[in-house]
Amino acid sequence: MLKIFTSLSIRWLRLGGLTLLGAATISMGGLASSSGGSQPLFASSVARTPTEVISESPDAHTWQKVKLVRTIRGNRGVIDTLIFSPDGRKLLSGTSLNDTRIRVWNVRNGDLDYALKMHQQMVYALAISPNGETLATGGGDGILSLWNFKNQSLKRVLLEHSNPISSLVVTPDSKTLVSGGLDGIKLWDLRTSRPLGTLMGMGDPVFSLAMSPDGKFLASGSESAQIRVWDLATGSVKDSFSGHKDAITAIAFTPDGQTLITSSKDATIRVWNWQTGKVLQTLVGHTDTIYALAMNPDGQTLASAGQDGIKFWNIQTGELTSELEGHADWVRTIAFSPDGSLLASGSFDKTIKLWRSTP
Repeated sequence: MLKIFTSLSIRWLRLGGLTLLGAATISMGGLASSSGGSQPLFASSVARTPTEVISESPDAHTWQKVKLVRTIRGNRGVIDTLIFSPDGRKLLSGTSLNDTRIRVWNVRNGDLDYALKMHQQMVYALAISPNGETLATGGGDGILSLWNFKNQSLKRVLLEHSNPISSLVVTPDSKTLVSGGLDGIKLWDLRTSRPLGTLMGMGDPVFSLAMSPDGKFLASGSESAQIRVWDLATGSVKDSFSGHKDAITAIAFTPDGQTLITSSKDATIRVWNWQTGKVLQTLVGHTDTIYALAMNPDGQTLASAGQDGIKFWNIQTGELTSELEGHADWVRTIAFSPDGSLLASGSFDKTIKLWRSTP
């Protein structure tokens, strides 16, 4: 039976010793941003701790030479978000405009396994718990849906966001879900599907979230170009810094958790020591808005995507190592497979492409 939370009361909740305020709203806001314009800004990310993973000799992947594995067609809208399942066997896509289904693709052959339908507006954010049990989906309708990923059944529909949800991440222990959007950042207990509280409310729309590999810290990037790193044990801001000249569009931790990477509408990528707020590298090569980032598990290769295609970077040296222009339109989203052997890209041309590095 479908269970819908529609509580309108204000509740004080405890998270790691900090009292947080949680409030529910039911307004289904449409896509709106104070920045104006029609270009999408949202990106999504997910924490992964894969167990059984499809592997293709990841040690050989330098991403200096890249070949197309296959093109996946069948979506009727812009590909807004892509994620791999923790075992690397499935690829999930969320779309916008005239297609609001979440599609689950077989990575080996590119076939559609099944599609899920819940949202009334575009799907901006997807996240799978590292244990592979729960799929979270968020969209322009402000609805946060929780699914049993193993049997494709809908578990809960959560209505606490009053505006579009832009990003979803899960802690490595699969216990906590974090959702970010135009109305701030909210935390959820995945075991009970109940809200844990709000880290940040209205005022500075959040466009992207990233979870540190150890699950202790959450990074957020906002419309104001402010970057915040939150201590999840206390719910407080551990660090806050800025440097980009426009909104943050994507954010990612390196696998060792020591470095934070951000992209922006200002067409640059910055590599940060997030504990000091110091910029280690500024990567320049894109000519317009960068929509997405993906950090390879090798800890060295970064992929970025935007209006001028896909670029690969060595974040140790800041070198642009290779570029791809295989899509017929802007590239909206990218994701590395858990073992780093594949890159998936989704575009305004309504196609998904799977790429592999060659020696």
